[in-house]
Amino acid sequence: MHYSENNPLTFNNTQKLLAGALALVFAAGMTSPAFAVSVTWTGGDGDWEDPNNWNPVGVPNQNDDITIPPCNCNVNINSDVIIGSEGSLTQDFTADVFITPTWSLTNHGAISMGTNADIEVNQSTFTNGCTGLVDFNANGMMWVPFSGTGGTMINHGTMTGTLVGGPNEFDNHLVLRTGGLVQNSGTLPVATINNGGTIDEIPSICNIVAGELLPLDSSALMIAGLTSMSVWMIPTVLGLAGAGVYLVKFRKQ
Repeated sequence: MHYSENNPLTFNNTQKLLAGALALVFAAGMTSPAFAVSVTWTGGDGDWEDPNNWNPVGVPNQNDDITIPPCNCNVNINSDVIIGSEGSLTQDFTADVFITPTWSLTNHGAISMGTNADIEVNQSTFTNGCTGLVDFNANGMMWVPFSGTGGTMINHGTMTGTLVGGPNEFDNHLVLRTGGLVQNSGTLPVATINNGGTIDEIPSICNIVAGELLPLDSSALMIAGLTSMSVWMIPTVLGLAGAGVYLVKFRKQ
């Protein structure tokens, strides 16, 4: 259709709605991350989600640089917490993070653990993403589980540390106990000990590139630069057939 004064290019309400949805998709993809700030734990034993346990007051966001100073305390996670690719978590001496049952901690940034600092995964989940780095340093430890009947640790990134001490579980970085499950496609720390759990090697989800968009009601499109597992596409706005949900089929590099 060509535009002219006698034959203007018009959109019906459905097309306008679809155009708006597409604009929102692109706008969301270009949104800048929240401004990162340095946040420090000021509580003793307490909950991550309590804003009064932090300085400045407020629960950290995923791009913040978070520090739990030496405290001989347990910081309890009672939600799904994410450390973003621009964020970090530093646990100093005796600063323990306890992921309570059913909740999770996901790291896409950097976690640094000091001496006698623990992450305890008890009927909960810790995930280290493709860009995630967990540095146990000398004596930091992750327990899967520390107590209870199980826990899951998924690693697609890098977990490292300096091995010190003797050959028992208290001298290691990653300790897997009965009921614990590790799913790994990345690098586990050298100081890993398995005392009754399961370690499964899984396919890597890293180093992937955008592939075919497989529409539910049309032929495939090729769009470069996508990083999402699924997207909403409105191809009719662009003059293409098959408006609807498109699933991204990735190809590994």
